[in-house]
Amino acid sequence: MVGGLVLVRMTKYVLGFLFDPRLEHVVLIEKRRPGWQAGKHNGVGGKIEEGETPDQAMVREFREETGVEITTWRQYATLNSHAGDFQLNVFFAISADYDKVVSVTDEEIVVWYISELELWKDNIIPNVRWLIPMALAFTKGERASSFTITENY
Repeated sequence: MVGGLVLVRMTKYVLGFLFDPRLEHVVLIEKRRPGWQAGKHNGVGGKIEEGETPDQAMVREFREETGVEITTWRQYATLNSHAGDFQLNVFFAISADYDKVVSVTDEEIVVWYISELELWKDNIIPNVRWLIPMALAFTKGERASSFTITENY
């Protein structure tokens, strides 16, 4: 508490969706942690380290989890918690290297057909079902400079 105000420490994360050049496939990761994500598929990402920009964190996290370095990430959304304690910077990239990804950690990296995502909706983190179409809209030139979404939970 400072001067009667309660300070909320914000934890910042990155999340990325890598697409193939034909926009038919997306790289996802089967999460083991945190518990609420266990067994579900999500984009690849993680915590932004001190002194790191979101762009730098996205490159590092993707490399650490897939063994592939992608440097063409574009941020297209920011999700904030209503309480101000959480921020998720969401990115996409397109690369022919999508098929070179491997599981580097104990969480399995998978390449999914985008057309099949709805079939597997129970195995995907819920917001992924709308974050992927939002990213695809950006790849097709549909624009807002970015989106900021505040989740009320």
